[in-house]
Formats: sequence, C-alpha cells, structure tokens
Amino acid sequence: HSDYDAGENVKVRQNGRATIFSDIKISGSENNPTSVVLTEEQQSIAVALYFENTSQFTLHMANDAKWPRTFLLSGISSVQWPSIDTPAPTPFPTPLPSEAPTYPPTTTPVSTPSPTCPFSSVSGNCEVD
Repeated sequence: HSDYDAGENVKVRQNGRATIFSDIKISGSENNPTSVVLTEEQQSIAVALYFENTSQFTLHMANDAKWPRTFLLSGISSVQWPSIDTPAPTPFPTPLPSEAPTYPPTTTPVSTPSPTCPFSSVSGNCEVD
C-alpha cells in the first residue's frame, strides 16, 4: 500500500515491510456496515488502504481471539470519500418502468461495484505487504 487511514480503535504497528492492523474494540459483529457511508463507530474500527502503481498485493489475516471474526472488504467507503452521501430513498409508490429503454443497452457488460463483499474467517489481525 502507498498509504492508509486507520480508525481510532485500530492499533497499527510495523513488522518489516508489513503493516499490521489490530482492532482494540470488541463489538460482537453488531456494527457491520450495510452502506458505503460508515457511521462514526464503524469508521473508528475501519482501515482504508490506498494504492498507487500497484497491480497486486498480499493480505494475511489471523485471529488471536477464541471466536470467529467477520471481515468486510470494500472498494470504497466514506473513509476514502467523506463527501459521499447516503442514497436517496426510493419514491413511494415505486414508479412503473418505462415502455422502452431510455438509452441503448450496452454491448459490453459493465461491472457494478459492490459496496461490501463479506467473507467469514477465523481471523483478527490484518497484515498488508
């Protein structure tokens, strides 16, 4: 990584080329994000990594606790983009779809970023080379 932001409840230490991030708050998985706009509590336990001229990186995870951990990986959140707004709610009632497409369909699939990609692991520390 080129740089990082770590929340106030994240311990950061260096081990050679690796940067090790450890949470210092036990939350019981009750504060997992449901949006890219993080709450203050979620930001306090989040780590944002920034990469420049990087085509790949290695991420090691480990858990020193006696219970499983859940890690949420995201492409971007309000940590990197503080001005991001919460999406507007869907109007009620939901409007009916238009009769015809309002723009021509694309011939090439367009990837849609997912705000979070959860995966479970018996892990706790995050080490990035």
